[in-house]
Amino acid sequence: MTDFEKYLFAAFRTVVIKKAGSHELTDDRLLMAVTANENLGTLGFSLGAEALMKLATSDTLETVYKDIEGIGDMHGAKPMYPDFPTTLMNIDEATFRFHQICHYTSTYGLERWYGVKIKKGWLPDTPDTAKTEKDDALLNLKFLTVVDESDAYRYCLEKVLSKKERMSQDDKTYVALAYKHELGKPWLSELKVPFKQNLMALFAIGFDTLETEDFIDSMKVFCKHTGDVWKCADYLITHKRFHLRTSEKKKLVRMFESYGAGDFRENLKLSIKKGERIIKLLTVIDFNRFSKNPEFSEAIRGLRAGELKSFEAQVDALLKLRSEEALDFLAKRPGLMLRKINRLIKLGYGEYEILSRLLPVAGNLSAQTLNTCLVFFGHPFESYERERLQIYNIFLRLMEEKLKHVDTGWQGKKVYIDEGDVDLSRSTIAGNDKSALTGYLQSGFAYKIPDEATTVRFFVYWNSVEERADLDLHAEGYFDGREESVHIGWNGEFRDSGMATSGDVTHSNAAEYIDVDLRNGELPHYVRFVVDDFYTEPKHNFTDLSEGFTGMMAVKKLGVKVELYDRKNCFFNHDITALQSSRLEYAWLDTKLRRVIFVGKEYLNKGSYTELGYDDVTKVLYSEFNARRYLELLIKAQNATLADSADTADVVLSLEKKDNTVSIVEKNYWLDV
Repeated sequence: MTDFEKYLFAAFRTVVIKKAGSHELTDDRLLMAVTANENLGTLGFSLGAEALMKLATSDTLETVYKDIEGIGDMHGAKPMYPDFPTTLMNIDEATFRFHQICHYTSTYGLERWYGVKIKKGWLPDTPDTAKTEKDDALLNLKFLTVVDESDAYRYCLEKVLSKKERMSQDDKTYVALAYKHELGKPWLSELKVPFKQNLMALFAIGFDTLETEDFIDSMKVFCKHTGDVWKCADYLITHKRFHLRTSEKKKLVRMFESYGAGDFRENLKLSIKKGERIIKLLTVIDFNRFSKNPEFSEAIRGLRAGELKSFEAQVDALLKLRSEEALDFLAKRPGLMLRKINRLIKLGYGEYEILSRLLPVAGNLSAQTLNTCLVFFGHPFESYERERLQIYNIFLRLMEEKLKHVDTGWQGKKVYIDEGDVDLSRSTIAGNDKSALTGYLQSGFAYKIPDEATTVRFFVYWNSVEERADLDLHAEGYFDGREESVHIGWNGEFRDSGMATSGDVTHSNAAEYIDVDLRNGELPHYVRFVVDDFYTEPKHNFTDLSEGFTGMMAVKKLGVKVELYDRKNCFFNHDITALQSSRLEYAWLDTKLRRVIFVGKEYLNKGSYTELGYDDVTKVLYSEFNARRYLELLIKAQNATLADSADTADVVLSLEKKDNTVSIVEKNYWLDV
């Protein structure tokens, strides 16, 4: 698989197949496809009926299992104690610390003392039993779809850019690749980009590859006014390190002029901060030098002289005076009013005053903004509880009204929610604060631990071709009624309160694990999992790895012959090599509810990592506004009813891509409504 194909698989659970329809659908090929699908089940995946038929007629039929098996392969990497956790349970702390000191001395010690490079240090001679047994399947299969290679780039652009959410770093990389491939094709004029910040990558590519008039024509499909152009130009100029050639400056000036002087003037000063930024960008572009239109020059003169007042500045002036006109004036920009609700409540404006102006335009409000605010204000604030409830109720009422304007296609029907392996009542929907990690389900979702599972396993694999790399796993346990937490890791305990580490290795092509034994009577209530890039040079981060992924896994069987890593039982796992950071708060475990919650929060520098107190934990994990509440509001707003089972429902909503269901993720009911 190419990196692009791996991205589509991770982001959309979509397999790229070659030459679909090039083979006749015979009994033999159908049998091969069914066999391949059964083999995929050993990895935790399955194809629906339609995808299976397409696979059977493609050139990819013979290779699909090997292709997917190669994703997330640990290449035989072993932890310090290969018979983990058995070995760890049977050694004392003195032995463990001795092994640790010897290993560090043989790597970091020798490098520091003698200035030599060490690729692999000393490891203890402990049992290494052949792993001949696999664990039972504990989780439901994850359903895949297929797309032909001829449509893959268009598929990528439509899937990513149609969403009303910010692109991740992986999204930007592969959208840029796809856009370059599809550039000039007629269908691009029909592409919708509702989230304007996602225009930036397209703008930069088009700017560098198209002639001026072609560039203007293609970008004006997406950039509705010069406010959009300024956002893209800022990204472009910053990307080019504030240095443009004369032809590039002329191209940008021509782009702005194509919208007319009135639009240009109106969007020059969107706010005080943005006005200052635009003045800097105007200097880089040499706007007055290359524009001969006096109306544009006059608008720029007014901006520099402070004569242009942004809408937001006018609103702030009215609010300071407590003017009766303030709310009516602010209501002209509903999105801005939405973002100022907290301030309005503090100034003494009531719920009715605010709602009477926003409810009539609720259909135009961003569901993503409403959701983000509801999740945030759904957490308790002890010193701000009365105001929090007011704000929460305002956003809730607006969300109820907003969802009435959504066309789901199942208005008035019986709807069943198939949660599968996820607990929606303990899950929150992440919008622009979602994890930068590429995955089918976003951060905030809580996964149910199967009843048969005895252990939750946190794992990481990494490899660096150029030099030795050292990743570390940490777990922090928080107890009810106890202020002190327990830290498991190389610089903490190696075994405590039902948690254990497989040991710290400092070479490449390696793996580490942390196990939490759910049967242990001394377990903490909550466990926080973190992965660190710990290297001798602080400038290093996850992007320096040639391979690297981490994940959470359910385990039933423990024994020296059982494989430590089993993809079919992974709640979730993610490639980490695109993260420009060196620390990742990856997940949380609620041992009492038996839930694993994906977080995926980066820390750009290690100094920003702080320990949480127990009182803060519940504020981080759960919100009154959860994914289940959101779907129930959507169903009610559609005049539909909630069915008790799939058998009695007209429509089944699922997080998976199952046949005969509506995929919540594919439709993106979370954020695109």
